[in-house]
Amino acid sequence: MPKRNYQFEKRQKDLDKKRKREEKRQRKLDRAQNRAEEIANHVPDPLETPPQEQQIGCCAPRSSRQVSLRGQRPTSCPQFP
Repeated sequence: MPKRNYQFEKRQKDLDKKRKREEKRQRKLDRAQNRAEEIANHVPDPLETPPQEQQIGCCAPRSSRQVSLRGQRPTSCPQFP
């Protein structure tokens, strides 16, 4: 029965790892390039409404203590008793 060539097996395994890493790196580069092209080619829709700004007033939480854990409004707000 022939002996196993461990050096050859290890080298093949290392080459496979290196190939897979290179393919993954290339996929990431392609994905980033595609996103950049989409952003550059994006034409804003005239019917699209701009995002609304958040209302800043008495009801906006000013600290983490004013916001309850259950998502209720702060108790110190005169608008929502």
